[in-house]
Parts: sequence; structure tokens; C-alpha cells
Amino acid sequence: MIKRLALALVILVLAAPSRGMATMQIFGSRSLIAFASVSVDSGSDIAVKAFGGAGAKGVAAVRNSPGHYTVTFTGHWRPKITADSLIVFSSAKGGHFSASGAIADFASKGQIVIEVSTWQSNVPAETDNDFQVAVLEGLACFPAKPLC
Repeated sequence: MIKRLALALVILVLAAPSRGMATMQIFGSRSLIAFASVSVDSGSDIAVKAFGGAGAKGVAAVRNSPGHYTVTFTGHWRPKITADSLIVFSSAKGGHFSASGAIADFASKGQIVIEVSTWQSNVPAETDNDFQVAVLEGLACFPAKPLC
């Protein structure tokens, strides 16, 4: 599933217009630098079921409040990595109306912090759900920088 997601992203990025606009390119299988599958019980029980990615050595997940989590990856990534160079995907697994969103909050050569929210689309509040998160690193390309 994650490989299909990365391939779809590469196709989408390469099809993006580049005249006067910045684009983002993804480079092969090493672009998936971190992923995690997290199980959440209603309450404070949270467990990482699986994790990995190029450079990821460990992960911790914390429930901040119902439907709001912080996922912290530890590992070794390139020295100039930033939160702005990351592309984050998430999915919730809790029922027919489960939804999620995630952002890269912080990134350094040894740590990546992702904030995840989950909710039921038929309920106007965050609710606890199992979730998955995938972090890819892209290279921002601008017309003035023809490196991509």
C-alpha cells in the first residue's frame, strides 16, 4: 500500500506544472523515510504495531487528547532535513467515517516529530482511532534551481 502511495505521489508530482512554480520531486524507495502503524484504545492505551523506513531506528507515540497524537521518530537522516521538506500521509482505521490529518512539526538529522489528528467525518470533534502515518522526503525544485 505504501509503495503504491509513493508511486502515485511521484506521478502526481512529475505531472505538476513547472513553469514559474516550485515543484517537489521524490527519489525512489529511499524517499519513504519513516512510517508507523499505531493502535489506540478508547482511553489512554496507545501502542505502535509496526514501524520502519529508510533511516528510522525507533518510534514513540503519545495520545495528547482524544483524537490528537504526537509520533516521534528517531534515526539518521540527512543533516539539512527540515519539516518543510517532508510530505506526510495518514489514514485512520476506526469505522466507515474515519478520517485523519497529519503534519510534520519538526525535523532534524536525528528526530522527526509528526502531529496526527483523527476523527469521524460524521462527528464534529476529534475521536480516537487506530492510524497509520507515512513520511516521505522530497526535494523542492524551483525554476531558478534546475537540480531536479
